[in-house]
Amino acid sequence: MAPTVGQQSVMARLKSGGAWALLGKLSATLLAFLISALLARMLPAGDVGAYFFIANLVVFLVAVAQFGLPLTTVRLIAGTARGHEPQALASLLRSILGMALLACALTVVLFFVATHFLAGRVAGFDAVLAHRGTIAVWMTAMAIGGLLAESFRGLHDIRLATIFGAVLSALLFYLFLLAAWFGAWSLDLDDVLNLGLVAVLASLSGVVIAAVLRFGLLQGGCAAGREPLARVAAVTLPVWGVNVLSFALSQLDVIFLGMFRQGEEVAVYGAVTRLVALVTMTLVAVNQVIAPVIAELHAQGRRLELESLLRRSATLAGVPSIILLAVFALGGDRLLGLVYGDAYAGGVLLLVVLSLGQMVNVWTGSCGMTLLMTGHQKMMLSIMFVCGCSTLLAAAMLAPVSGAAGVAVAIAIGTALQNIAMMLAVKSRIGIWTCMDTAFLPRRLVARLRAGRGRH
Repeated sequence: MAPTVGQQSVMARLKSGGAWALLGKLSATLLAFLISALLARMLPAGDVGAYFFIANLVVFLVAVAQFGLPLTTVRLIAGTARGHEPQALASLLRSILGMALLACALTVVLFFVATHFLAGRVAGFDAVLAHRGTIAVWMTAMAIGGLLAESFRGLHDIRLATIFGAVLSALLFYLFLLAAWFGAWSLDLDDVLNLGLVAVLASLSGVVIAAVLRFGLLQGGCAAGREPLARVAAVTLPVWGVNVLSFALSQLDVIFLGMFRQGEEVAVYGAVTRLVALVTMTLVAVNQVIAPVIAELHAQGRRLELESLLRRSATLAGVPSIILLAVFALGGDRLLGLVYGDAYAGGVLLLVVLSLGQMVNVWTGSCGMTLLMTGHQKMMLSIMFVCGCSTLLAAAMLAPVSGAAGVAVAIAIGTALQNIAMMLAVKSRIGIWTCMDTAFLPRRLVARLRAGRGRH
């Protein structure tokens, strides 16, 4: 059966945006991996552990400060842009930025209060106290820069959203470190954090200029209308809860470990998590492109087509993940030693355990994104609250007793259970599966073989 015009439109958008999204996620993940490898060879293990602790804390603070606005920005800007009203678009983005700046200010205040209370009581926060000014500026720059990058995604400009989303700042940071490595410069933790901050500020400058030119933010005054502000506030709170819990599950493991264990153990665990991120790299890229397509197909009642798309995308995303898992299981110790140094080779068990949990994430496909894009964000928030809080509680309890191994087991099991629950929720509420279709690739191979024989 020939594809319909609607199907051709969907596939065209997936192909055009998918290449940039995949390239961006691949670049960001590889750059994070290369940065951690360089740091492992340039700094003492204790400082590397402190860096991972601070970097994960910054990412978590960004999730709190953004207040769920990035995904809300994509949805609202996409809807406003269809009306071809430049002034309404600029007013909406100014409202979003105003909310973001207020949320960042509140987050900075809470961060300073919490740091003052925890420093001296929790070991990991001693290093945070010494650098909290840098952390506050770093967090604010990342939050605003990431939000502006997502505004381009709302206009279907995946290229600029990808470049300014994470790639540019990571690339600049890596180039700074690479110059220091080849120049044989002696760096300490202060220098590394300052270089990271400069990279983020440079990226922020670029995305601000691009947004001003694209949206005309400086035209028509700076006052935002009440109506856009009300629209933003109405949809962002559940998304914020989902984002905070998601980032908490992915970042607080290193933070908990840093509170109770030595820097060397945190360094090994943090290095392992950078490798584990490769397992979900393709699924994250798929989610960045497929989100608006899910909303469109669901709104049009094209349920079977939506299920086929979700299962096929999960299968295609799962193939490289399975290969990586096999590589980690068979030669993870040699890989860790090669990339980070012999002192990190002992983290192979952590690598395999965490990768298994993320493999379940890939197997279940875009279940979380499907819940968000079909109006079931409250269901997703409930699942993440129960599973996420249980997982983090287990990790916090196991960190002082079992160290990195206990935290890894808690995170892997919690991640797997959470994604299975979300997949079942999609089946219950929408009536479709999102998991990998194990027969898809064999069917496609057979079809191509038959087509080849037919041509002969």
